[in-house]
Order: sequence, then structure tokens, then C-alpha cells
Amino acid sequence: MASPASGARARAAPRSDRDASPGEGARPAITRAISGRLTLRRPYSDDELVNRRTAFARPRLARPVVVILAVATLLTGIVALNVAALRQRMQADDLDTRIALLRDERRQLETDLSRAGAVGKIEFAAHKNLGLVAPASGDVRYVKLPTRRAENP
Repeated sequence: MASPASGARARAAPRSDRDASPGEGARPAITRAISGRLTLRRPYSDDELVNRRTAFARPRLARPVVVILAVATLLTGIVALNVAALRQRMQADDLDTRIALLRDERRQLETDLSRAGAVGKIEFAAHKNLGLVAPASGDVRYVKLPTRRAENP
């Protein structure tokens, strides 16, 4: 890319001998136009090139890094939330299982209690284990217990 100054020089170059200034008459116009166009000029000095490269290199590298870090942070947050939700679900499942086991155990205990509380079983156990006999229907005896004295009324 040519600088604006070099383009202006090429356009200002005389195109024929008539346009040439008095000292340039010996040289043909075509050679002067071509030589003005073919001069190699760098648009920027070495200092400007270094400064431009560093100025443009930083944002080009920084933007993708920032975007990648932002996406990585968001994905890390999503994964952390999913792990926390999974742990909560696992705890809820464990508690549901424990509740079901406790309900089954309670039903079993209620069944055992109702079986143990049956009158027939109690009478059978009293007769077999303790040697007690059922009272006769007309034979009722009362036992008088001594009264208890209150020591300090």
C-alpha cells in the first residue's frame, strides 16, 4: 500500500515533454512516470511497525482468552450446580428408602403387638409358663389389703 504522499508525487509527474520543467527536458516523460511509481517506500517506519504490532496483538489475544475464561467459568458453575442437585437427589432417595423401611418396621411391630395382646394368647401363656388356672365362674374371692398410713399428712 503506497502512502498518500508517494501517490501524489506519481500523479504530479509530468506526462510529456511539454509538461516538464525546463531542467528536465532531456529525460523522457514515460521514464519519469514509471520511476515515480516504482519507488519502494514503506508506509510505516520500523518504530511504527513495532508499535502497531504490539497494539494490535494485545486485543486480538486478549479477547479470545477473556471469552474462553468466561465460558469456562459459566460451564464450571453449571457443573457445580448439577453436582449439588445430584447430591440432593441422592440424599432424598436415601431418606425415602429409610422412611419406607421404618414404615414396614412399624407395621410389623403393630402386627406383633396385636398378636401379643390377644386375650387367648395371654391366658395360654399364663397357664403354660406360670401355672395359673382360670377362676371358676362362681368362685370369686376378695383380698383385703391393709390400709396405708400417711406418715406426714
